[in-house]
Amino acid sequence: MAKKVSPRDRWADWAVVGVVIVALLLGWALKATAESKTLSYNNDGVAVRYPDGWLLDEKAGYIVKVSDPNSGRFRTTYLVQAEAIDPGTAEITALTTLLNNVSLSRAQTTTAYKLFQVDQVQVRGKSGVRAVYVYVEGKPDPFRESLPVVVEGVDYAFVEGGKAYIFTLLAAEPNFAAAEKRFMGFLESAEIR
Repeated sequence: MAKKVSPRDRWADWAVVGVVIVALLLGWALKATAESKTLSYNNDGVAVRYPDGWLLDEKAGYIVKVSDPNSGRFRTTYLVQAEAIDPGTAEITALTTLLNNVSLSRAQTTTAYKLFQVDQVQVRGKSGVRAVYVYVEGKPDPFRESLPVVVEGVDYAFVEGGKAYIFTLLAAEPNFAAAEKRFMGFLESAEIR
């Protein structure tokens, strides 16, 4: 004989389902809030907002260098640097030349460097140039034997006040797509004074 399910049992089942759904939604909201929390940093006329919990390296020789300590063997990194440009050259031409020169320099200091594209972009209504590339990081952690890491990178360059500012994202290949979405928020938050 089959056990008869009472209406009270059904309500208890639905209450459990409801509690689980509410708990999942609260957990998602907490995670989204924690991931969107940022810190401010100002240096050399550049103000940015970077993710809370990331490491700020003020001695790196860049205007800004922050990295995610929880991103695996190769730390996802944001860099900002300024370079002089020829004032007599059109902005897009000067930026394209600058990013090509930066690529040549990287090719000499990294393994298996490959520049994929250099193209014109618009960010916050400002014209700039973007370079997309990849290289192999041979020893991401010098204190541990490990396999090389494929690193994807993107540079965005803009002219402001007669200088070129280069915003760089470097991330291990499996992390790059997610890191690029977050990097765009960093890039769009930047103010150059």
